[in-house]
Amino acid sequence: MSVYDATKVSPQMGGNIFLAGAVPCRHEKNPILKADFDPALKVAEQANGVNLQIKFDKAWSLEKKRPHVTKDLLGTVIIPKLQYENADGSPVSIDADYFGKLRNAANPTPGPFEVPGDGLLEIKVW
Repeated sequence: MSVYDATKVSPQMGGNIFLAGAVPCRHEKNPILKADFDPALKVAEQANGVNLQIKFDKAWSLEKKRPHVTKDLLGTVIIPKLQYENADGSPVSIDADYFGKLRNAANPTPGPFEVPGDGLLEIKVW
């Protein structure tokens, strides 16, 4: 993420988990650092689709509080000076995860999956 350290415009990012020695950029707010945790990432293409294998610790969901991502949190886009919106013009609010499961609005799980489980998981992504 260090490529973002030198940007002229400060990117907005926060609440992410950095595993296996990954390091956040200086703009990251409230990161969770687990340098010694090996997520055992694997992507496997199978006859019925593509699966992601990953180790997940559901305690990460409780370790630090993260805000619900909405147009208010995202603010205004710098160049057009407009707020973020969906394709239909409605305000952005990330209420669901990758699979459509409702997010915990009070403290959403970091990443694309809302509380996917604990331990070594196999998740069919498509």
